[in-house]
Amino acid sequence: MGKQKRKSPGKITSKDVAELAGVSQSTVSRVLGSNEDAKGFISDETTKRVKQAAKELGYSPNPIARALRGQPTNLIGLVVREIADPFFAELIEVLSIQIRNLGLNAVLGHAHSDPSQALKMAHVLDSRQCDGVIFIGDFRDDEKAIKSIMMENRPVVALCRGRSLYTLPTINVNNSIGIKMLIDHLISLGHTSFVFIDGGWFGDIHERRSFFLSEMAKYEGEFEYSWLQASDNSAKGGYQAMHEVSKMSQKPTAVMASDDGMAIGLLKAASDLGIYVPEDISVTGFDDIGSAAFTIPGLTTVKQPLEEMSKLALDHLLKLINMEAVPVHLEFTQITPKLIIRGSTGPRKEN
Repeated sequence: MGKQKRKSPGKITSKDVAELAGVSQSTVSRVLGSNEDAKGFISDETTKRVKQAAKELGYSPNPIARALRGQPTNLIGLVVREIADPFFAELIEVLSIQIRNLGLNAVLGHAHSDPSQALKMAHVLDSRQCDGVIFIGDFRDDEKAIKSIMMENRPVVALCRGRSLYTLPTINVNNSIGIKMLIDHLISLGHTSFVFIDGGWFGDIHERRSFFLSEMAKYEGEFEYSWLQASDNSAKGGYQAMHEVSKMSQKPTAVMASDDGMAIGLLKAASDLGIYVPEDISVTGFDDIGSAAFTIPGLTTVKQPLEEMSKLALDHLLKLINMEAVPVHLEFTQITPKLIIRGSTGPRKEN
């Protein structure tokens, strides 16, 4: 008998696996399904044969078909505000690895900062296809979308979006502590004039800006001045902001960016303008994205503990999927960040 021709992976069915293994389709479903009680009635030898046949044919169960049978799909949906943002890209990578280590799979949706698109993505990744969804970042005026999602009783958790509404379990870094770390570090270096580069409406950035203002108010009369400079939340925005800072009649000695992307733009503009960092001006970021260590000079920033935050988000989501209540005190969780000191900050320049 000639060797059986192997089908392309897209055409492989449980029937093909059953024929190769010499068992019924129902046996294949039991072996490769998630019903542990059903597996107990199948011998180890048969189980091994079915799994080997599935491996040879490149077969994997269809998650949508499993969902329609009322079984878990083992899929976790990730809806991200901006997939091109370096911080979110790193967070997605960490989450994806952790999801895979749990024996699950991730499905990614990009919402383009649009709450209506986020709601559409949530419907696409709903319980018929995904067992639960993690929202990464916030979306402008997204309260309606969140409320709609929560009313449908879907297992949903949020990451890195500032304080959430409607009791959506949310895990954030403690932005206030992070900003305080940076301010205290700069004060220890003798700085008394600050500019905060404001990246806009995003929840995390709103918290950072608010704490900066409240902290500066405590030092009223002690500092020369503090100032907000609004700009687009991007490296380009940071670049433009540094040009504006360079035109100020009172030059600050320290510039704090809303996040690392903007800080990288600040460093590039400083280089182009002939402003020396940190000799003329100190620059800080927030997040500690991978490239922060490779700027010239290296960027002083606050590190978000992505591993810890992602693990906690998945723990919360799996509790919801398994219909276990998330404790009320964990509905909004803030994780303490870490100050990372590099070459972009130094002692205040004496005039």
